[in-house]
This record gives sequence, C-alpha cells and structure tokens, in this order.
Amino acid sequence: MNEGMDRREFLRSVGAAAVGASIAGAALLKPEPARATARKRTVEEFLSSIGLTVVWVPPIRDFWGWFNGVQFATRVGASVDYCGFAGAYLKANGVDIGTTVDGLVTERPLADGRALVHVELHTINALTWIIPFDPNSAENQFGKNPLLFGYRAAPTGWEPAGEPDVLNGASPALAESHFLFEFTNSGMGDPFPDVNDWSIWGDVYQQVKSSIRANAVGPLRALWGVPDGTPGRCVVSQTGLLKPSPAAKKWDAFPAEMIDLKVTGR
Repeated sequence: MNEGMDRREFLRSVGAAAVGASIAGAALLKPEPARATARKRTVEEFLSSIGLTVVWVPPIRDFWGWFNGVQFATRVGASVDYCGFAGAYLKANGVDIGTTVDGLVTERPLADGRALVHVELHTINALTWIIPFDPNSAENQFGKNPLLFGYRAAPTGWEPAGEPDVLNGASPALAESHFLFEFTNSGMGDPFPDVNDWSIWGDVYQQVKSSIRANAVGPLRALWGVPDGTPGRCVVSQTGLLKPSPAAKKWDAFPAEMIDLKVTGR
C-alpha cells in the first residue's frame, strides 16, 4: 500500500485492476473468427477435367513432361504417367499394365473470391519413358525423340521407324509416383480448368507450386550406351515454385530438377 492511500482507496484500485485484467483475459480467450475451411473434391472429377487435348504424345491424352537441370551433363526428359492416361488407354485396348491412381483433391476459398486447389496423386505402375532432351528446341521431343529408357504406350506416328511400343508387346518401364500441384481456380465448386493446357494460365488460373517424385524400373535402351533391354532404374525428383516470387525468378521456378538414370545395381 502506498503512503497516503487509505484502505478503501487501495481496495478500489485493486478491484479496478482485477476487472481490467478480467476484460483483457476475456478478449484474449475470445475465439477468432473461423478460418475458411477446405473442402474435398474427388480425384475422378479432377482427372476427367484435364488432358482434354491430344497433342504431345498421341494417342494419349496430354500430361506434363519433365526435364533435368543445367547442372547435369546429359540433358534428358521424362514422361511419367502420373494421371494414368497411358495406362487407361492401354487397358481399353487389351493391354493391362496395372496402373492405378488415387489421392486427394481439396479447395479452400481465397479473399478475392477465387479458390486455391490442392491436388495429390499417388500412381502405381505409371508408364515411364526417358528421352534425350534439348531445352532450346521447339520440337515436340516427348513424342518424337528416340528413347533412352522404357517405351511409349503406342505408335505416335512420329517415332523412329521400327520403334517398339507397349501396345505391340514391348516390356514397359513402370514407376510409383507422387504428384503434387496447387493452382487457383475461379471459385469454390467451380469446374476445374484443364491444367495441362498451357494457354489457360493468367490472372484467374495461376500455378502456385508443383512437384513430382517417381521411382521407375524397366529396360534401358541401346541409345544409353548399353545392350538394349538392360535392366535400369530412373528416379525423377522435381519441385516447382510456380507462383511469382524471388525464389521462382532466381531458380527459373524449379529449384530441384533431377532425373537420374542408371543400370540397376549401380
């Protein structure tokens, strides 16, 4: 008790402090407004909305390809059927390589009325093939170039003469893959855009991030410098920071671009 303060004044001051503390405590305990919650969409809905064009590796619906970074002496490109499109085509034509796709798709509202869509796909027995790749070429290399590893699903009409394919009996290279992709959609519950169509990307539909991890086993090809059919393994690891950011500019959007191809056991 301070000198000059009588007992009643002291009790009043203590009571006021207690009331103030109670009010402050109540404010601290008051629940925040509920954050916008994510809701689920189906993998089937997502897959049926994408790959509506057949441009790059006909007759298979379009999906993304990947290539390795400048730090690798040998530049290669990888096609990994993370959407299951090649597997579905082969099965419909009497060749079942056991491709299955599951995962999850969620969306949550953004402040501007759009939705952020999060996609994860887990694919078993994803058909995989590797090609030599020139990042400076405008050619459709994934459908045309000779192969270093694996086989394409079916004749594209562009492949080198006599090139085998899985539809006609070639032994496939198959991967287990984990694909992640985030993008902005026009709104909650709106139809998904065909994210494999590069022409859609702009102010409304924006890629945010993407990654794939795949581990494939199958036949190496003679172009790799080994006898054709030598058992091989390929690991694909790609991470893209696609939303405009200092990191995206610094690393050309992909800080990790690894495709590692080798003879099994080495």
